[in-house]
Amino acid sequence: MTKEESHLLTKYLDKNNNGLIEEDEFTQKINFDNYATNAHRYIVSEQNFLDVLMVAMLSHIGEQRKKIEAMIKKYDDNGDLLIQYDEFHKLMSNLEPNMNNDFSLKLYKQTIMQQAQHCMEYGITVDNIITMIMEWRLGSFGHPPLENWLESKKDVYKAQRNLK
Repeated sequence: MTKEESHLLTKYLDKNNNGLIEEDEFTQKINFDNYATNAHRYIVSEQNFLDVLMVAMLSHIGEQRKKIEAMIKKYDDNGDLLIQYDEFHKLMSNLEPNMNNDFSLKLYKQTIMQQAQHCMEYGITVDNIITMIMEWRLGSFGHPPLENWLESKKDVYKAQRNLK
């Protein structure tokens, strides 16, 4: 649609000439097979929205876990799915290139403490490392889906609430 066509459409739909197209102006001129009388069918309840959001979040977390697991397997030199410190440090250096040895060691020890006996004997399990990476939000993992978008909309929502 060209700018001229857009201006013509706005002029056609803007019944009160305020430069905005309100819902009632739009639905009066554009037929949606009785949209105005059936609008309740298109309203999303808060519960439905939260259900959809939870499914999206769980799916997102599952995808991230799979990516991290594949990355861990790449650094598991002997393929035993138990990560020794040298393998762990290589993985951390890949995820966070500026991470120093001391911090890498701190994360390794912290992860070991979650399952102390097993880790001390065999090394850290893949699940331990996935949990730690997501908790520390390393290498862009662990961020909730839509986090940046929701953060950018926060001020808009506050302003809308203040108008009501």
